[in-house]
Order: sequence, then structure tokens, then C-alpha cells
Amino acid sequence: VNDGEVTIWNQVDSMVNPDIIQRIGELYGQIDFFHSRFVPLLEGNLSYNKPLTLPVDEYCTFLNVVKALGPKMVVPGSAAFKYRDELAFMNQVSFPITQDQFLRDLALFCPEVPCAPFFSGDVAHISKEEIHIDKQASDFVRVKEDDSHQITFKPHAYVPVIKTQTTDQAQYKREMEVVENFLENCLLERILNSELLGGWQHWQIVYQLEVFGQEGPQAWTVDFGRPGKPQLHKGEIGKINLYEGISSS
Repeated sequence: VNDGEVTIWNQVDSMVNPDIIQRIGELYGQIDFFHSRFVPLLEGNLSYNKPLTLPVDEYCTFLNVVKALGPKMVVPGSAAFKYRDELAFMNQVSFPITQDQFLRDLALFCPEVPCAPFFSGDVAHISKEEIHIDKQASDFVRVKEDDSHQITFKPHAYVPVIKTQTTDQAQYKREMEVVENFLENCLLERILNSELLGGWQHWQIVYQLEVFGQEGPQAWTVDFGRPGKPQLHKGEIGKINLYEGISSS
């Protein structure tokens, strides 16, 4: 954003390379206020059995962008959310870097660039002469409580078992009827029409879907290694290559 006097850039989740930085410089000169990416998000890593560690190479690109861009001021500007309710455990495996850590690393890596924390409700006053931030000065939004400790990165923390959130018995019965009807009458047809079917059969994949209800889990399995048309089997067969677990609700 450029108003003719100052330029603000909110990187969001854009991947920035030297060509982009050069082009920005040609168009606007020195950036006055830069919202930088600061945390690589790992929200899908647990579900797909990927590493729960800081991707150092990706993180270093964030620092390098700030150094190459050389703005008048930089603030952390991404990943302002957290999980809640039954997904709260994801907070320990999704955010490997905090604002404070990013700012400490920036101060060591490129001390010539001023940096500061920036939260919802803070107001930045930006002019050609100076930049200063008033904490919680917004007249329409505030941080009600600093609960940042709830997203502290703890990749070996306890992961709870999947369970249904439905407590009403009548509602639970209706949900299970819908689940069982879909699995036993629709799932196999969709699998047979999938463009991935040939690959599953070639590699003789055994797929298991486990549904967690009030009485515990129930499993449905498809063995793509068996000759003939794949069949849906209720229960386990002693082997799993591809697994998914869901709640009945």
C-alpha cells in the first residue's frame, strides 16, 4: 500500500524472491513498514506423519527477506490464530516460532533494521519522519487476554484419542445411521471411480477408515491387493498402509 508518502507491505504468506524485492524497490524505494512472515505453519504435519520440527531453511528465508528488503521497520505479521475445543492439542504442534523468538533472531541477524512486536489492537503511526507503535490503542479491537502460552511448541505433547462430541443419544443414533449408510452404500462406489484406484491396486494398498463413536471405534477396510473387484470389509484384516480416523459427529 502506497499513499504517495509512505509504503506499507503486508507479506501475508507470499513467497518472496530477489526479483520481487528488486521490483518493489524500483517501484517504491525503501519500504517504510513491513509485516513479515515469521512462522512456518505445521498444521498438516501431524495428520500426515511429517516432521514436527522447525523447517530451518524456510525460516531462514524469512530473515533473509527482511535483510534484503531493508525496511525502515519490520513487525511480525502472520499466523494470528489458535485451535480451540477438541482441536486445542494442535496448538502444541503447529507454531514452531513465536513473535519474541523471531524478533530476537532478527536483532542478531540484521540489527540495522528496527523491529517490534505487533498485536491485534496495536496502532502504528507511520510517516516519512518517524514510525511509532501505540500498544492497544485501537478504538475497535483489543487483545482481551494474553494466552500465547497456549500455543507453545511442544511436539511431543499428548495427542488425545479422537472421540465424538455428540452426547445426546438420539442425535448420536441418527449420526451413526448416516455414517453407516454412506460407508456401506456409497464409499466403495466413490473409491472405484477415483483416479487413484490404479495406483492403490498397483501398490496393493490396504486402506482402513476408523470411525470413533460413543462405544469406541469401528473400522472399515478395503484391500486393493486382492484379485478382482475391491470389496469393503467391516473390521480389520491385520494390515494397514493407508489409515484415516474420523469422529462420527
